[in-house]
Amino acid sequence: MLLTAERVGFRNGRSCCDQIFTLRNKIEQCLEYRYPLDINFVDFKAFDSAHHESLWEILELYGVPTTFVEIFRSLYQNSMCCMKTTLGNTSYFEVTTGVRQGCVLSPLLFNVVLDFVMRRTTAEVQEGIPWFRGRLMDLDFADDITVFSEDNDKLRRITESLSQEAGNIGLRISPEKSKVMCVGITSPRDGIYIGSDRLEVVNSLTYLGSMIANDGDAETDVRCRIAKATAIFRRLKPLWTSSSISNSVKLLCIRR
Repeated sequence: MLLTAERVGFRNGRSCCDQIFTLRNKIEQCLEYRYPLDINFVDFKAFDSAHHESLWEILELYGVPTTFVEIFRSLYQNSMCCMKTTLGNTSYFEVTTGVRQGCVLSPLLFNVVLDFVMRRTTAEVQEGIPWFRGRLMDLDFADDITVFSEDNDKLRRITESLSQEAGNIGLRISPEKSKVMCVGITSPRDGIYIGSDRLEVVNSLTYLGSMIANDGDAETDVRCRIAKATAIFRRLKPLWTSSSISNSVKLLCIRR
């Protein structure tokens, strides 16, 4: 089974630029044609909390050969750890959730787990917004999930379904870090909830390193990028003013 087109993280030939462009483009279209758009920027509390057994089952559902699944399972089997405190180490306990940070397999496992969650979510709640000849319901980059809807009620149903499907395999959405954005003529009305916690409604936020505003204005993002570039150039002033470094090397630093 192939990953969905909406998922671009850790995939060859794709980057966060694809997601940023698509998001900006859709906001601009909705503003131009006065089309309502509600967006939920989902943040998970701890992405490394996915159950190991759920992970192996998902890999099998995606058609990964049993031999490889068993190899992956053996890498995580009998994983033990303890907590280091000021009073000494605690007793050892088995680790049954999460993936190993720094492991070359972890990005693949990240993608498969969240792709599975989003497939289940979209199967339960077929909402989204018009996009060319189909519908666009989400944009995914690693564990950054952005879901779209035409109104507040539909976005609430999508969010509830996503929270339930993610919870089934051990993932939990963070109400404090998840944000809702309303574009155009739409309004939050009753709000979006995770459990009893209402998600904050914002006019702008940082998405994959880029400032996104509900009025489609990119000026703030441009100013931020110019400021960051200026700060870096100032830090490299000794390099630019050094007479012992050739201009060709300085140009090479700029190009890279």
